[in-house]
Amino acid sequence: MYFSNQIKKLLCGFFCCVAALQAADINQLIEDGYIIIENETETEFEEILTHFMDEPVLWKTATVAKLEHLPLNGFLKNALVLFRQKNERVDNWKDFQVLSGFSDLEIETLQLFIIFKEKREMEGSACNFNSLVAGEKVSIEKNQMRLKFKMTEGWLLGGIVERDLHERHVIDHVNFSASSPLFWKKITLFFGSYRVNWGSGLFFNSNPMNVISNSGSGTFYATNAKIKSYTGSDENNHFWGAAVSFQMRLFRLYSFYSGNKLDGNFENGAVTSLDNTGYHVSETDVDNHDRLKNYTFALGSVWDNGHFQSGGMTYFSDFNYPMQDYDNQRQISGVSWFHHYRFRESRSAGEIAWSSNQKFGLTQGFVFGTDQFQTGISIRYIEPGFQSLSGSTVRHYSGNLENEKGLYYYFGSAIGKSTKISVFTDFHSRIVPTETGIERPQGTFSGIYLRQKIRGQSLMELKISRKNDLGVIKKNIAVKVNCQLSSQIHWINRLYYTKITDQRHFSQGFSTYLATQKENHHFSLGTTHYFSNNSSCYLYVYEPGIPLRYNMVTLTGTGRNYFLNYSFQANQKTKIFISARQSYKSNQNKYLFQIQLLVAL
Repeated sequence: MYFSNQIKKLLCGFFCCVAALQAADINQLIEDGYIIIENETETEFEEILTHFMDEPVLWKTATVAKLEHLPLNGFLKNALVLFRQKNERVDNWKDFQVLSGFSDLEIETLQLFIIFKEKREMEGSACNFNSLVAGEKVSIEKNQMRLKFKMTEGWLLGGIVERDLHERHVIDHVNFSASSPLFWKKITLFFGSYRVNWGSGLFFNSNPMNVISNSGSGTFYATNAKIKSYTGSDENNHFWGAAVSFQMRLFRLYSFYSGNKLDGNFENGAVTSLDNTGYHVSETDVDNHDRLKNYTFALGSVWDNGHFQSGGMTYFSDFNYPMQDYDNQRQISGVSWFHHYRFRESRSAGEIAWSSNQKFGLTQGFVFGTDQFQTGISIRYIEPGFQSLSGSTVRHYSGNLENEKGLYYYFGSAIGKSTKISVFTDFHSRIVPTETGIERPQGTFSGIYLRQKIRGQSLMELKISRKNDLGVIKKNIAVKVNCQLSSQIHWINRLYYTKITDQRHFSQGFSTYLATQKENHHFSLGTTHYFSNNSSCYLYVYEPGIPLRYNMVTLTGTGRNYFLNYSFQANQKTKIFISARQSYKSNQNKYLFQIQLLVAL
């Protein structure tokens, strides 16, 4: 890999960033499969991880529901839940590891999200992330400033400003969020930007890309009711206003009001679709920026005795333009009921919701597991025309949350301490054809996942999946081998192969890199080579990079990437990350440079 004169320009005058410093090597934990957040955009990946690390779970008050929503792989999460049910009084990590039997890396992962004592000191972080891209000229790809403060009294304050490549305004997006401590042990207030989770996500879900997992872990309807502050850069998938959570013994009440400005695509005085790109470059983009206004009010109640959780809610929403997705109406509303029942090693969870046009959606899942295996089955039925404001439940088809039914089965088992295997199958179909005169879409999606520890920290992972939609069969094979060459050097290799049988489309690629650590220095160097003869047969590849940034890339055509990452911990509070990449495709070179300075305040 070499640096051109344009890369030298990138190195000059580059502004760093400041943020809270985390002790663990998050990239390595993600690489080894302990932290799993699948099917996410870059902004969602970063937001979910920072949310859980900024608000860790206090072990002595941790509920099973809270632990089930941590971003852990299915095997680790299931073992953690079972350990919690048997060992509630553990108050330090030494006893925790002895009693649980978790490995050092598993403990290192859990320490990111779990604490034994409440933090009373004030914490703050400021992050200025910049990335520069160079092709024919050098441009700022992204400029993002994020501020967060957690006060000793429990107040949480945060904000973000952002500008993307070629956008006309220096500050294109501004967001602010605040949440209060627990007043009188009953009331929590939220102001500014926030997100809402309800049930299994038929009406409200903070994860807008909740689709079938290709590794077979965690694709179940773990219901939840929660309002949380949002300081991410997604400009549409959040609410703006005020919210309150009121707790009274076994009951919790939730209510929120939002007056939000959104981007939309307009035609003949109506909104044909929401514009979720967040880019405002063209005249049309600028004209439609914040043109759509949405006002929403919701009220819900949840009863929870620790083993059985049940809740109901209703909401009303109004737009200032007719919405094509909602039958050209300006107003929509709905009611929902969800439940989550736990009994020893089994649980049942689901939600049923009715929209104002008399259409309904239903999800239901059943799970049983021990420390050695887990199995479960879930169903979904979402009527054609079902209207969801910001929902996203587990499903196969993209687009609006409607017109889908399916059945999902999963089985996973740990064989000893070194082998883990899981299999899944999803049967899915549209309820009615999406267009007149065409066959109703239907098919299956199956897969197998194998994880084998070889020696020390060396391991092998194998993922095989097969999709069959109306006779069009798509097969995927992904192999990862992480070889521990020494106590300080790892050699990671990945092989990918995808084929669409009847269309003779296929893609293949490999990624290889070395990662080494010596004292406070971390270094990785590698390359990815790929080939795809059709855009519908793309490769989805992980490449290491800046921590908490989304390092999955989608590759089509023929090309190769080279990447170099270096991090250095200067002292207990300061760590520097540098990432440089070169992409070669269609006889064109593209360079990307990122730098990040992490400082604990």
